[in-house]
Amino acid sequence: MSIENLYSTPILVKVLDNYKDINYEIGKEIDTINWHTNGRWNSKPYQLNNISTTDFSDDIISSKNFFSLSSTIHECLKEYCNGIDFEMADYSRKSWILKLNTGHLSHSHNHAPTDISGVYYYKTTGNDGHLFFESPNNYFETSKCFRKKYGQRFLQQPEIGKIILFPGWLRHGVFLNSTDNERVSISFNINFKL
Repeated sequence: MSIENLYSTPILVKVLDNYKDINYEIGKEIDTINWHTNGRWNSKPYQLNNISTTDFSDDIISSKNFFSLSSTIHECLKEYCNGIDFEMADYSRKSWILKLNTGHLSHSHNHAPTDISGVYYYKTTGNDGHLFFESPNNYFETSKCFRKKYGQRFLQQPEIGKIILFPGWLRHGVFLNSTDNERVSISFNINFKL
């Protein structure tokens, strides 16, 4: 007899070998970004601001010609799809840059109905706001034997050059940046054309 772990939530996490090339491309364009505040998520004093879009309809990776990042996301997407036994199809992508300064965070949210979401870390100290994922099964919290392992938030420490892919429906957020450092990441949504 064995225990089957049903309904797992697949997350791809890796530090990229070519992150210096990617960061070089981003670094050439980062000062040209027109930063906005997304009013939907404001809750003073903790505001999610310094974002490259307010409507999430653009693909900043394409518009800023981040070719290395684009091709790397494509390769990671193939790896992720292979891991979940899904034949990768043509897809569209939306992407944006998020800058979290001191006192900023990202509230818990999801990107449904997006198929796959992801984040790439351009600039971080590793202590300026961990990414957290929440259990998609709220009932784990009601059981003493499942609460500790399955009902808690799953944390990912940011690291320069790290990329993370996850289901778009998975609730996630970023803890408060309590440092004096600026944390910059590029987030993206993938939708398959099926």
